[in-house]
Amino acid sequence: MLDNVFSVDGGLSEAPKLFIPLSGGQTARLRQHNNILKQVINQGENMLGVGQSFLFLKQESQAELAFHWASNETNGSGALRKQAEALARQVTLPAYPLPKPDVVRDGSQLLAVPLYLRRQVIGAWVLVCPQERSPLQVDTGLLNLLVNCIAVVLENFRLKEEILVERGRAVEIENQVRKKLADGLHDGPTQLLSAILMHLELCALLVDKDLATLSKELIETKNIAKQAEHQLRTLLFELRPLILETKGLVAAIQSFLERRQNEVTRQTNFTLKIEPHSPDGAISRLEIQVEAALFAIVQEAVNNAIKYAQATNITVYLKETPSNLCVMVTDNGEGFKIDEVMAGCEQRNSLGLVNIRERAELIGGELTVKSIPGRGTFIVVCLPRTKEKDL
Repeated sequence: MLDNVFSVDGGLSEAPKLFIPLSGGQTARLRQHNNILKQVINQGENMLGVGQSFLFLKQESQAELAFHWASNETNGSGALRKQAEALARQVTLPAYPLPKPDVVRDGSQLLAVPLYLRRQVIGAWVLVCPQERSPLQVDTGLLNLLVNCIAVVLENFRLKEEILVERGRAVEIENQVRKKLADGLHDGPTQLLSAILMHLELCALLVDKDLATLSKELIETKNIAKQAEHQLRTLLFELRPLILETKGLVAAIQSFLERRQNEVTRQTNFTLKIEPHSPDGAISRLEIQVEAALFAIVQEAVNNAIKYAQATNITVYLKETPSNLCVMVTDNGEGFKIDEVMAGCEQRNSLGLVNIRERAELIGGELTVKSIPGRGTFIVVCLPRTKEKDL
């Protein structure tokens, strides 16, 4: 009888741990918005004929249980809660023996039921059975149903939290793109357009006075206009490279490197190397969203090497094997202390590396970053070929 009670999913399993435990902040918000959870628990107590229960949830460490909520708790329930927590810890161990009902001092009996979600233990619900009713008399089918309802409420909350987090990340990325676009327009085309207006004003003054100088000014104005046009096209290319959709990742990266080669003021060598797995010598096409993410990673890494690392040699390397596709960006720039920068990543102070890491995570890639001050940086993202597009 108790087997069904203690194993909601039909038995303990060594399945992968898919449940993401609630963080401290999430648990605090859940306490403020858990009316549905309280209603489920209260209704469950009435249906099962128990007078009190305790709910314990696992925290981020997945090893620590924390008290979450109790029904009908009184000032004298402290000792009872401690006994309930001890039993909850017992039934949430990776492999626990089925416990016998734990009789407490006032004659009531405790029955702890682990909460499962996707075959992962996420907490425990501890019932306090009255003296006249043994835990063995509890309707196990009904108890299983109620435990599943509690787990569903918790999972819905977790999913809502994930949506809020992803929404926040999306807003942050959008703000970063807007800022990058604004900075690019301000530092490039806007300055050039101002210069064009100044030259045109000067040309207006020279029309009737100095035709030779006017001719030179018009030529200079034309060159500035061409430069502004190039910078605008570059901004459009970086926002949405159409060549990525039509010709693929290699062609898009090649075009990007050629544009950067024409734009940098100091001597910098850009190199693209590919090592395909296909006998036709081409890198396999991927889903457009995956290629866009990889292209954005290359953009970020190359631009950082130019702007911050003062690199003079930058190499992008695409290597395809039977199992994965790796995109590497190396430079001989100033480098950095990897521990400090990664710590800044956790605080979102190093937005360039944050962008690279988040894009790699979104496409299921594995990111490796190595850097030595004064000796350059190595960034690689490896993606399983299961992401490959079926063409």
